[in-house]
Amino acid sequence: MTQFQPLHERDDDQAPTLFEGETLSLFLRKLGKEGLDEVRRAVAGIGEFRRGGPSSPMQLSSLGPYKDLEEIGRGGMGVVFRAFDPVTARAVAVKIPSPEATAFPSVRRRFLRETEAVRSLDHPAIVPHLDSGEDGDHCYLVSEYCDGPDLEDWLKANRAPISPREAARIIRTLADAIEHAHEHNILHRDIKPSNVLLPGSRLDSGAESLSPRLTDFGLAKMLDAAIGEDPAGTQVATAAEMLLGSPPYMAPEQARGREADRRSDVYGLGAVLYELLTGRPPFRGESKTETLRMVVHDEPVRVRDLRPGAPRPLEIVALKCLEKNPDLRYATAADLRDDLDRFLNGRRILARPPGLIERGRRWSRRHPRAALSLAGSLMAILVVIVGFAAWNLSLQRITEELRRSRDQLERNGRLLKLANAELVQERDRADENAESARNHFYASQVRVAAEAFQDGQVGRSQQILQELRPGPGEADRRGFAWRYLWRLTRREARELPDSNTGVDIGRLSPDERWMAWVDQGSSYPFGIYDLTRERPAWTVRSGALTACTQIAFSPDGRRVAFGGAGKSGDDPRGAIGVEIRDVETGRIVTQAFTPPNRFVRSLAFLDSGRKLTAVVADVLHEIPNDAAILRWECREGRIEEPESSTPIAWIQATHDGVRHAAVTPEGRLGLYDASSQSWVATFPEAPVADLGAVQFSEDDRRLAVGRRKARDLAILDVASGRPLRVLPGLAAACLKVAFQPDGEGLLLLEENREVRLLDPSRGLDVLIHEPTSAPGVRTTHLRFIPDGSAFLVHRAEFMAADHLEIRSSDDGRLLGESPGRAAQAGEGTWLVRRTDGPSLIYGLGRHTWRWDLRRTLEPDPATALQAHRDEVWGVAYTADGKLRATIGNEERDPESIKLWDARSGRLLRAWKGHEATVSDLAFSPDGKLLATTSLAVQDPIRIWDVASGREIATLDLPGDERARAVAFDPTGRRIYFGGDRGTVFAWDVARKTNIWMDQPSQEELERGRISARLHDLAVSPDGRHLACADDQGRVRIRDVQTGNVLMEYVASVPSLALAYSPDGRFLAVSDREGRVHSLDAGSARLLRTIHGDDAEIRALVFSPDGRTLAAGGLGRVVRLWIPETGDELMTLEGHEAQINALAFSPDGDTLASADHSGVVRFWRTRPDAPR
Repeated sequence: MTQFQPLHERDDDQAPTLFEGETLSLFLRKLGKEGLDEVRRAVAGIGEFRRGGPSSPMQLSSLGPYKDLEEIGRGGMGVVFRAFDPVTARAVAVKIPSPEATAFPSVRRRFLRETEAVRSLDHPAIVPHLDSGEDGDHCYLVSEYCDGPDLEDWLKANRAPISPREAARIIRTLADAIEHAHEHNILHRDIKPSNVLLPGSRLDSGAESLSPRLTDFGLAKMLDAAIGEDPAGTQVATAAEMLLGSPPYMAPEQARGREADRRSDVYGLGAVLYELLTGRPPFRGESKTETLRMVVHDEPVRVRDLRPGAPRPLEIVALKCLEKNPDLRYATAADLRDDLDRFLNGRRILARPPGLIERGRRWSRRHPRAALSLAGSLMAILVVIVGFAAWNLSLQRITEELRRSRDQLERNGRLLKLANAELVQERDRADENAESARNHFYASQVRVAAEAFQDGQVGRSQQILQELRPGPGEADRRGFAWRYLWRLTRREARELPDSNTGVDIGRLSPDERWMAWVDQGSSYPFGIYDLTRERPAWTVRSGALTACTQIAFSPDGRRVAFGGAGKSGDDPRGAIGVEIRDVETGRIVTQAFTPPNRFVRSLAFLDSGRKLTAVVADVLHEIPNDAAILRWECREGRIEEPESSTPIAWIQATHDGVRHAAVTPEGRLGLYDASSQSWVATFPEAPVADLGAVQFSEDDRRLAVGRRKARDLAILDVASGRPLRVLPGLAAACLKVAFQPDGEGLLLLEENREVRLLDPSRGLDVLIHEPTSAPGVRTTHLRFIPDGSAFLVHRAEFMAADHLEIRSSDDGRLLGESPGRAAQAGEGTWLVRRTDGPSLIYGLGRHTWRWDLRRTLEPDPATALQAHRDEVWGVAYTADGKLRATIGNEERDPESIKLWDARSGRLLRAWKGHEATVSDLAFSPDGKLLATTSLAVQDPIRIWDVASGREIATLDLPGDERARAVAFDPTGRRIYFGGDRGTVFAWDVARKTNIWMDQPSQEELERGRISARLHDLAVSPDGRHLACADDQGRVRIRDVQTGNVLMEYVASVPSLALAYSPDGRFLAVSDREGRVHSLDAGSARLLRTIHGDDAEIRALVFSPDGRTLAAGGLGRVVRLWIPETGDELMTLEGHEAQINALAFSPDGDTLASADHSGVVRFWRTRPDAPR
C-alpha cells in the first residue's frame, strides 16, 4: 500500500481529493478519538437538518431582536428569512447557517467573530452585513434585504447565454467587489451564481439592466480561520470545507484540500463568466465526486466550441481564470477587472493563450499512453538526429561561410541602396533642372517668335510656334502667350498645314474646296490639297509625267487633269502626257497619249467633262507657237489616243482653256473654239507680229494685245472683235496686264519694271512702282481682287524680302502688305479664293500660305475700346464669362460703373455709382452681385444687384476712411474690404453684418507714425487666407475666420498689387519700383524676384490655367511671364497711358487691360473670344 503523503507536500498532478478512498481512510485515522467524536456529533446534527428537507419550513417567530421571521429561501448553506428590524423599522435578511458551518463549537465561535469583520466591507456590489449573533442553538447573520432573484435563478429562467459584453460587464463588477474584499484580507471562497443577488430585477429583466451584488461573504474563510484554533486541527477544517464547497465552481486547490488564496476567488469568477458565456459551468459530472475529479484533472471545453460567435479575447480571459495552476491565473481580481475594462473599451487585453509547450504538457497529462508513444518516437528521432550530428557540423562550416557571404552581400546591398538613393536624388535634381531648362527654352522661343513677328517674319514666327507644340507623351507648356501669338501671326496670313511642297502651278476647283498643285522641282510632284480641312488629300511624287505644266478641273469638280510631257518610249502611239484622276482619292481615271517631245500648253474639259482638249507644242514660251489642239474621249480605265488633232499657230488660251487666241490661216489674229473646232472670231486690227503681252481678262470678255517695239497696248472686245481702247506711247513694252472686274481699270507691268494703274474712263494714271534698272528688282504678279475695289502687286527688291501689297483701285494708295517678310513670294502661281471672303494663296519657298485680305482691309474692331471718357481703375468678368464690368473716374464721365456683354462687346448698362472715383470692383462667384469701392468719404462701399443695377447695400469705414480694395471669397458668402488708412474687415453677405474688423490704432494714425494705406486684397483659391498689400511694403496673410495675421512679408517699398495663382501655390506681389515678388503662398517666403519694369506695376493677374502671369503699370505695356521660373514670354504694346487694371476672361482666351485714358484693350487668342 502506498505511504500517505500530506496534501500540501504532494505534486499538483498527483494530489488526490478527499473523496479518493485511500487518502480518506488515512485522513480519518489521523483525526484521533476526540476529533472523530466531534465530527460524529456534527454529522449527526447535519443529518437531522438534512432530514428536515429543503422544503420543510423552519418555524421561528423571532431571532434575537428580529421579529416576524418569514422563510424566503433554503439551501445547502442554510436558511434565509425575511425579518423586521424594530430598531431601523425596515426589512432585513436573516440567515441561519447550515449545521456544516456551525457544527463545531470552535468554528461557531470563530464564525461569530469574523462575521463582525465582514461588516467592514463597503462596496456597491457587496450586500452589506448588518449584524450577527446567537439565539439559543442558532447562529445567525443579518444583511440588507435585496428584493430580486439571484443570478442562478435568472439564468435558469432565461436559459440562453447572455451577450459577451454584458457578461464581461457583470464579471467586471464582481471582480471589483472581490478586489475590495481582498484588500480587507477577506476571501469569499464560494463564488457561484446563487451567491450573486440581482436587487431590483425580475426573472424577465434584460441582462443590460442587471446590477449584481455578492452575498455570503467570508463563510469559507471564517471556517478555515476558526479551525486554526480548534484542537482537532486542519483535518476537521478540510472535512467541513468539503461539506461547504460547490464542486462546479470550486478551485482545483480547494478540491485537493489545500489552502485557498486570492486566486481561488479569481477561479470562481472565471467559472461564473464561463457559465454566462456558454450557459453551463466549466465542469459538471454525474456526481459530486465525478465533478471534483473533472475540476482537478480535466481542461474545460473552449468557450468558442460551445458558442462559436464568442469573442476570442473574452475566451482567453475566462480560460486564464480557470487555469489549474494558480500561478497561471490572474494574480489578483484587480488584474481580471482591468483586462475586462480593456475588452469593454475595445483595447487589446494583456492575457495570452497558453503556449505550445504548455498545451503539449496538458495534452500529455490527459493522454498518458499517447504521450508515452510519442516519447518513444521522439527518442527514435533523436537517434536519427545524433546520426546526422557529424554531417551537421560540416553543414555548420558551410553555413558559416554562407553567412559571411550573406553579410558581405548585405553590406554591398546597403552600399548599393545608398548609391541608389544618391542616384535618385541626382535624378530628381536633374529632372528639376531639365524641367527648368525646358521652361527657359520655351520662354526663349516664345520671345524669339514674338520678336520675329515684330520684325515682319511671320513665317519664321509661325514655324517657331509650331515647333513648340507638344509631341506624344510630352507636357503641353503652351499658355496664353503662345495662343495669343499663334492667333496674331495667323490672323491675316498663315501657312497651310503640311504644305511642304512649292506651288509653281495651281488651280482651284469650281467650288474652291480643292487646290490642285504642281511643284516644278526635280521630280515634278503634284497633288490635291483640301482647303476646307486644311490638309493634303493626296500627293503623287513619281508618275507617268516627266513634267507637269497644266491643270484643269472637270465642271463638276470631281476629276482633275494634269498635263505636261510624257516619258518617251517605244510606243508608236506616243507618250502619256495627260492623266485624269479622282479629286478625292487620286485614283487614275483616264490617261491620254500626246505626241512625243511635246508640252501641254493649255488643258480643259469639254462637253460637261466627257471630253478633254489640250494645246501641245514643242516649246513653252515662244509665241506664236507651232502647236496642235488635241481632243480625247474621257472613258474610265483606258489610255486614250487623240480623236482629232488640229494644227494651230497658238498664242494664248482663255482662262477656261476652251478658246484660244491664235493666228488664222489668213494670217490674222483670231479666236478658235476647241469645243466646236472652229474659228469663232477675228480681230482684223490686232497685230500678229512683234507681240508682247497677250492676256485675257478674268471673265474672258476682253483681250489685251501689246507690241514690244511699238510700245502700245490694244484692248479688244472678244465677242465682237473690235478694239475697245488703244494705249499708245507707253514708256516701255507691256509685259503683263491685269483687268479690273466690272470696271475699266488696268494694271500694267512694263519692260522697264514700271507698274502703273490706269483707268482711261476716269483719266487715272498712277505710278505704283517706278522704273528701275537695279539688279534683282522685279514684279511677277498683278491681280485685282474679285470685287475690283483693290489690287495686289508683287515687288521683289535687291537683297531684300519681297513685298506683297494690296492697294486701292481708286487711287493706288497702299492699304496693306502681306504680314511678314515674303521671301520668294513672286515665284509660282497666285490663286485668289472668294470663299469666306477674298484670300490669296501663294507659295513661300517650299510652303504654301493663305493671306486673308479681308482682315488686312478691315482691322480687328475688338482690340481696343474707349470704355470711359476718364481714367479706368478696374475691369472684371463674371465667372461664366458672359459679363464684363469696368469702373472709372467720375469727373469727365459721370457713369463711372459700366456693364458690358462680354461676347458682343455691347454696353448693357451704365450708371453713376459713387460721388468720387471708383477704386475697385469684384463680382460674386455666381455673378449676381457686384461690389464696388470708392474714394468717397460717405458710403465708400456699395453692393449692386447685377441683373437690375439696383443698389442693395451701402457700407461705411470708420472715421470717414476711403475704400481702396474689395474681394469676394470663393463661396460668395463673404466680402472683404480694405481702406485708405489700413482698415480691413469681413462682411457677411446673407446677414449683412460685419464678421470682424482690424484697423491700426488711433494713436498711431494721429501721430502719423505709419502710412498703412491698403492697395489691394486677394483671397486664396481655397478661401482660407486673405492677403493684403499696403504702403509700408507689407504683405499680410490673414485667417479669414478671425482676421488674425498668420504670416507676413515685407518689401522695401510700397506693395501695390496682389494675385494668387489658381492652384494656390504662389502669391505674386508688385511694388512701386517695377518688381514682382513671387512668394510661397503657404509660408510667405520669397521664391524669386522678377524685375518687370522701370516704373511701378499697378496690376497683376494669373491666367486661369496658372501658366502665365501678366503685369502692367506706368510702363504702358503688359508683360507676360512664366510664374515658376520668372522667364519673360512677351510684351504687349498698344496703350498710350499707364495701365491700372488687368483681368483674364474665365476661359483664359482674353486678357483685358485698362488704362488711365479710359481705354480697355483686349488681347485675344481667338476671334470669338470674350471682350
